[in-house]
Amino acid sequence: MLFEEYCKIMKEHGIGDFCFLYNDMTCCIRMEMLDFSLYYNVYIGNEFYSSDNFEEIISLKYTSLGKNLKEIWDEIEIISVDGFSESDYDFQTCSYNYVKWLKEIGDVQWSHFHSVKTSFFMQLRYVFLGAIILPILSVLYPVFNLANWNIVLLVGLFATVAFICGVIILLRNRLTINYHITTKKIFIFNGLDVQTSYDNIKKVKLKKSIFNKNQGTVKLYLKKGISLNYQLQNIPDFESVYKLIVANINKNSENAK
Repeated sequence: MLFEEYCKIMKEHGIGDFCFLYNDMTCCIRMEMLDFSLYYNVYIGNEFYSSDNFEEIISLKYTSLGKNLKEIWDEIEIISVDGFSESDYDFQTCSYNYVKWLKEIGDVQWSHFHSVKTSFFMQLRYVFLGAIILPILSVLYPVFNLANWNIVLLVGLFATVAFICGVIILLRNRLTINYHITTKKIFIFNGLDVQTSYDNIKKVKLKKSIFNKNQGTVKLYLKKGISLNYQLQNIPDFESVYKLIVANINKNSENAK
């Protein structure tokens, strides 16, 4: 593989993992997606470098090499390209198309990450609701003489155990709830990773927080699929976010005509 060919594939398609030998040193260049951007990680011996700019990666003179990648290219021995030997490698079938992925998601216009603590309490509300529903419903049995009141105590016991287990699970598997709005889609991660394009949004509703006037929730109602998880909850600048989503929906509708 020529240096020019490698650069063209990286810029127009993408190679996830490129490994080679130089002066008995194992070197790797890894391409990955992080927060809707492409990052390049370079491992040369014990040296590590990371950048979101591919031009920096190929032009930088690395300490372990004393040269940049272009200067050493004719002397390297390619070990593997995305797990394939150089002779078996074909970028169209062997590598994920990172560039196409970026085009499909669009440009990021807004993002928000809740803290781990806030994310925990946001999830805890659903655990509590799930645990309390069954004891409340179980009251119907003694009320209609279908069972005695012991059934309520029994169900309440199971609900309490379920609630405690839910809290332990949330504490052991901490996550950060986050939302992203791009020019083409909306991405929501709240334990589930969901996304939708603007042409699948039927309507958008804005709900202001009762307890915090600086926060609000934007709810999306889909044309196809369940809308339950499509909420941007407790976000700042909620009115601006609502207007941005509506503007993107209108723009998408106009482009579709």
